[in-house]
Amino acid sequence: RLLDGEVALFRSDDQALAWLEGIVGGGRASVSLAASEWTMFRGNETRTASTHGGVPLINFRWSLPTINDPQDEQKVKSLARSMRDRGEPNVVALQPLVVQDSVIIRAPDSSKLIGVDLRTGKRQWVFPPFDDSPAVQATRSSAPPARGGNSANLRDQELKQRVWDDHAFGQVSSDGRQVYVIDDLGYAATGNAMNRQVVIGRGGRPTINSGWSKSHNLLVALDLKKQGYQAWAVGGTTGDNPSLAGAFFLGPPLPLGDQLYALVELNSELRLVCLSAKDGSLEWKQQLAVVEDNQQIEMDRVRRLAGASPSYADGVLVCPTSAGAVVAVDLTTRSLRWGYQYPRWDVIHRSSGAFGVRTMFAGANAAQGQWIDGTATIADGCVVLTPVESQELHCVDLLTGKARWPAQPR
Repeated sequence: RLLDGEVALFRSDDQALAWLEGIVGGGRASVSLAASEWTMFRGNETRTASTHGGVPLINFRWSLPTINDPQDEQKVKSLARSMRDRGEPNVVALQPLVVQDSVIIRAPDSSKLIGVDLRTGKRQWVFPPFDDSPAVQATRSSAPPARGGNSANLRDQELKQRVWDDHAFGQVSSDGRQVYVIDDLGYAATGNAMNRQVVIGRGGRPTINSGWSKSHNLLVALDLKKQGYQAWAVGGTTGDNPSLAGAFFLGPPLPLGDQLYALVELNSELRLVCLSAKDGSLEWKQQLAVVEDNQQIEMDRVRRLAGASPSYADGVLVCPTSAGAVVAVDLTTRSLRWGYQYPRWDVIHRSSGAFGVRTMFAGANAAQGQWIDGTATIADGCVVLTPVESQELHCVDLLTGKARWPAQPR
């Protein structure tokens, strides 16, 4: 029964689509739209965007160095040659965006975010604008190395981490109006002076190490119309929202409409938080998992570097935790829909004692290679998972979380 009368139903299933088109009209042809902008990592919320390719250009239109210190530039070139000679994949963690008429680039030697004119290559704005900001100061360990340490080797490790390993640092997102970047981000634990909050300097004096592995950071929103002016910041110790004080954002947020969805660690809990894009206020939150005391972000190197951000399709937000599980949240009801667990390659021992369950992690090079990108890919009702803490390829159903086929060895 329709508004203007009754219509006979179709007689067989193969007539159903033609019957429906006769009532409501033909659907639009399925067209694979190429992205004209690149506003987030992998282009869109399902992480499957594509763009028009072209023939290789003989000459580039413009070029802009992202490392301004000549010594750092030489170090990065030397590190790249060493990786090539060892047969390691030279895939950088720095992911530029194209938003409106700007290219957004992260500078690994200063932690600055640079807005560049897409047509001319000229710098339009820089954040933070001053070199005395906490984020810029944290890019270099201001304290002298501990006794017997090697400052040159320490700087090599810092640059190697920022350029190739630190996806939380290298990824940025945008909704077309603002750019969202993680700021005040310390280095991941390495077992040397970079992992110490206080180091011993000359004369045996203790000195604060500004580059130590931190348990908090800042999510900052920059206004594109105001040339990268800071609109708001949440998290850390200086954020605008007290309810998110001390939070560690695992990766850049996923913008959907006027809301931002981000994964944070706060008080030993992994949470999904929904923020207002306008002012960064917390609209709602959902607990996803609880981490052990010795598995917190400043101690878990693999999870710290992963850069975990949600993916979205068909009302379901897929949240990789980088802690041995992926959790899906139904945005309609704001409730957990399913969880999918898998073994971590870097856990070598778990034991129970008087102080609870303790987990021992393998060294950073224990695995014979690992996934570089742990972002969930969604297509045709399937979620394809390549967790950085797993040695397998996983595929699960988007709506139920059940495995579509057995996990395959990497």
